[in-house]
Amino acid sequence: TPLNNTKYILEKAQTIYDENDTPIQTIGTITDITAQKSAELKIAKQNEDLKNLNATKDKFFSIMSHDLKNAFTSILGLSELMIKDYEKLSKDDRIEFARLIHQTSKNTFALLENLLQWARTQNGNIPFSPQKHNLSLVVDACYEVLKNQALLKNVELKNNVPPYIFIHADIEMLKTIIRNIASNAIKFTRNNGVVNINANISNNQVEISVIDNGIGMDDKTKNSLFNLAESKSKKGTSGEMGTGLGLILCKEFILKHGGSINVESQVNKGTSISFTIPVA
Repeated sequence: TPLNNTKYILEKAQTIYDENDTPIQTIGTITDITAQKSAELKIAKQNEDLKNLNATKDKFFSIMSHDLKNAFTSILGLSELMIKDYEKLSKDDRIEFARLIHQTSKNTFALLENLLQWARTQNGNIPFSPQKHNLSLVVDACYEVLKNQALLKNVELKNNVPPYIFIHADIEMLKTIIRNIASNAIKFTRNNGVVNINANISNNQVEISVIDNGIGMDDKTKNSLFNLAESKSKKGTSGEMGTGLGLILCKEFILKHGGSINVESQVNKGTSISFTIPVA
């Protein structure tokens, strides 16, 4: 490219023939078209950026108009029924209605949290402050937040991270990464399933793996996970809703740490999502 001091040259040539149709001379021109090519590449990149921006905007408004609207419609409908039929409802029904409202509110809050964090990353306004942390304790803190979600499906959460592993990471970003990936694992794991978090050190990086024995996914779904334009919400094994935004946010945070993310999955056997973070 022009940025690497590559020159773009346009060559033209014309051969002149005599009356016997024998070539006697070739006239050629060489034109430096680097500036023109540079402009074309710049326009192509701007078009691609604009396409991605439009996809981002469309995804954002889709989430706002569909997922948030549905969540609040559910909360309003349940609370209205409770107010209207409170005296007629049994104690168990009241508890169940309250549980549903609470769970929907938690899911909506998590969605809003992801939306706000994602919007801040798009504007470059999210702070990045990596420090030394004990990974096992970070996983414990994340599991504490996720335990109610797991209990609803009797999914066992296992922290297999050795206590001696320390990572160099932004604590809030790392928690967001682990919570989102582990929450997704619970979402797509059947009742009485298991979600494991493992970790090992290799080449000054810590590889963290979130492994479930859930429903898995096909290659088409796997390949669209981190593409905002293609990523689609899919219901979990108990009908849980989502937006597909969480994993996209995770990838951005992982790249911010100089890491990478990898997904392996088999339909009806489970999924393993691994990512790397610098070792402390």
